[in-house]
Amino acid sequence: MNGVAAAPCLDWFRELQARLRRVRVACGDWSRVLGPSVLGKGKNVGGRRPCAVFLDPPYPPTERVPGLYREDAEGVAEQVRLWAIEHGDDPDLRIALCGYAGACDMPGSWTEHAWKGARGYAGEANANRERERIYFSPHCLPIEPAQAELRLEACR
Repeated sequence: MNGVAAAPCLDWFRELQARLRRVRVACGDWSRVLGPSVLGKGKNVGGRRPCAVFLDPPYPPTERVPGLYREDAEGVAEQVRLWAIEHGDDPDLRIALCGYAGACDMPGSWTEHAWKGARGYAGEANANRERERIYFSPHCLPIEPAQAELRLEACR
């Protein structure tokens, strides 16, 4: 990249870095990071409300290619969905849950956002890419038009 083309990309990454400054990313057992201190509800936590929770569980085996994940557990997607619904009305939490249309039944108070993945991990188009959804709990802020589709064109 020459200096002229790199500037918009670097600006984008600096903005992203600033937005993610206080973000915790966890991998593994999803339930281990949903305790009161992480969610900003513990004693002496302060300043972490509202707390955003982004959940992207392994989709049900009946809805995807078998053996997609190195480690898999039956029922995780449903457990995560039920947790999200149980905590969705909490004004201190802004929950986003990923799932497939038709496989993730959410309450009417949640907002559904459809999106489409470019290709599957194997580099081939797949039918499920048309079913991708993110469900937002009632206390999430509305999606602004500029955020509806993230584009990295400045970095190409």
